Amino acid sequence: MTYHAKPQLKNLIDFRKANLLETPYPIPEKMDCVFCRNVIIYFDKPTQKKIFENFEAVLKDRGLLIIGHSETLFGISESYKFLGHTVYQKKPVV
Repeated sequence: MTYHAKPQLKNLIDFRKANLLETPYPIPEKMDCVFCRNVIIYFDKPTQKKIFENFEAVLKDRGLLIIGHSETLFGISESYKFLGHTVYQKKPVV
């Protein structure tokens, strides 16, 4: 399945690809949202934890992480609040 953004919205989106295992990610600014769907399940738990830590480093406080239906952060990361279905929100640093 392929998704397309309307031109008005596409101008506001910065599409990036990154090696999930590269640290740090080559992303200079904090992001509002990260989509990483249906790939985390192929990594072992320690690697999943590292990937979610990498996402945490590039997300703004309260930024969103969208993962696949068969994926979860349960028991892997306490840095995100579960919002429902496949959506998590980065907890703000206090």
